[in-house]
Amino acid sequence: MLVIALMPIFGQGIFGRTISYGLGLGDAFYALMSFVAFVVFMILINLKKIKSNLKSKRTVAIFIYLTIIFFSYSFTVGRGVEYAWNGEILYPSTQGQEKNNDYKSSTLELGNGDDVIVNLEVLDNTGITKIEFQANGNVEAMNSDDLENYKIVSFGFEGKGEGTFKVCVYSSNDTICSEHYVEGGYRPELTCTKEKIEVKEHIGY
Repeated sequence: MLVIALMPIFGQGIFGRTISYGLGLGDAFYALMSFVAFVVFMILINLKKIKSNLKSKRTVAIFIYLTIIFFSYSFTVGRGVEYAWNGEILYPSTQGQEKNNDYKSSTLELGNGDDVIVNLEVLDNTGITKIEFQANGNVEAMNSDDLENYKIVSFGFEGKGEGTFKVCVYSSNDTICSEHYVEGGYRPELTCTKEKIEVKEHIGY
């Protein structure tokens, strides 16, 4: 119980995951309560008076069970709003979150050229199943796994002169596409959700 309560404080856990009470810094309060309860239990179970009294043993056992139930409820169904109950007991640990944030900030690179490089930022991947890029007969796609791991995708292709490229965002019940004129050296920047594709910067040298 003590180990479980201290997991949120050190940001460590089981296989990169940890217990959370959903209270942010308030998790320290639960860790303190758990530590105090642990010390009290150790004192009680080692008292000679309790060791020799069956009724006292039962009282201590009930107290221990109720305390375990209280802490179990607090990091599951009763978890705070910061990490509200979602059916999972363990959350990514502090180190796991830092690693995941670094990964999400990187860019997925697609395409086989660099005359024109299109950068697309996925503002919200909810409902998106695939994002497809088309240019000069070349088709590249960002699949559902990529969408979970990357927020930005870069699509490069050959195009010394004038040309066009198309971006299509696929969702379970719809597909939206946007086609754009470009010339060699252009660096257009776009954003998207499942409902719309917008241009942040068209030329972007």
